[in-house]
Amino acid sequence: MDQKRPDGPQQLASLDEKAFAAKWEDGKVIKSRITEPSTVAAISSILTSPIKDGDFDSLNLHQLVIYAVLLHLPFEQLQPYRPALETLSAFDISNFVADGSHKAQSAHVIGNSGLLARFAADPEVVWVTDSKFDCVSDRTLTERVHSAEQMRPYMPALCSWLADANNPPYSPCRAQLARFPEAATAVVAEEMTKAGEENDIWFQEGLLDFVSSCVPVGEAWIPMRAPVQAMVQALEKCDRDDAYDELIDDAKEWLAKLEEWEAHPTV
Repeated sequence: MDQKRPDGPQQLASLDEKAFAAKWEDGKVIKSRITEPSTVAAISSILTSPIKDGDFDSLNLHQLVIYAVLLHLPFEQLQPYRPALETLSAFDISNFVADGSHKAQSAHVIGNSGLLARFAADPEVVWVTDSKFDCVSDRTLTERVHSAEQMRPYMPALCSWLADANNPPYSPCRAQLARFPEAATAVVAEEMTKAGEENDIWFQEGLLDFVSSCVPVGEAWIPMRAPVQAMVQALEKCDRDDAYDELIDDAKEWLAKLEEWEAHPTV
């Protein structure tokens, strides 16, 4: 019976972070029974237990369950955890006295529990993150968008994260765009023009770097020619530093590659 198991609901729910992690990493204790009522009860009990103000032990256990366990479960296996995820997502930390890292991390795990509940509630929902700390949006795109036509509405928002490589969404958003490079380049050219009108040089740099690195030289590059030329002209007219000079050189090198391809297009 369940109460005789070393991983019954009461036993699992009472484990500290290290003990729970050891059982999860075991691969036999929890993973194989992730949808069994006893395991669902144990993990749900952890999720619905309070995160205590300033207490990293309770926070770390919630983080482990969300980020190491539930975040990677298939859609079907997430279903029994939806009530607990929704409960955690509604947890109010506005009265926390302790500020700084603990409160921020608490907000992030609570936010991601809500996003995971949203993912589990609707098999078709897709979104691009508007936050640096969204750990679910990339999964919606990977699992639910399968063509350039489907991805097209999300591409402008994906492009917006190319402005700063230091932001966590930069790499996953860039990778999503790179799944459909030719279609993405047309959108990148539009965003490049807008960035030029707003004099957002470093956003233009990120967009140009995406095309240079992720899109093979060819016809797909052609829509980028005009905004790249306009960027070079604008930079050459303003007071420059070494960073601007490097960007100008990169842009001119990119234009030269396009011209070379046009003169000797490959089949």
